[in-house]
Amino acid sequence: EGAMQLVRNYQIRNPNGEMVLSFDEAKNIYLDASSKKVKETIAFADYFATDNSFPEGTYTLYLFVKNLLLNQQLTVSKTFVLVRQ
Repeated sequence: EGAMQLVRNYQIRNPNGEMVLSFDEAKNIYLDASSKKVKETIAFADYFATDNSFPEGTYTLYLFVKNLLLNQQLTVSKTFVLVRQ
């Protein structure tokens, strides 16, 4: 049986590459569970509000994943487009 812990640790960068949002809550455990599976799928969802100071364009979400038990870390990135209506 393997232990899993998940904390909110991510950044969002605007189309110019500037960091506009950063969460690093290493001390606040978001998920604390165990599993018998070799791989586990965990859904991650959050939102952030924007105002007119956020330009339209392609933003990048960087999600920092760390396995404390194996002392491994990786960064996953995903782009999304902000469009004003």
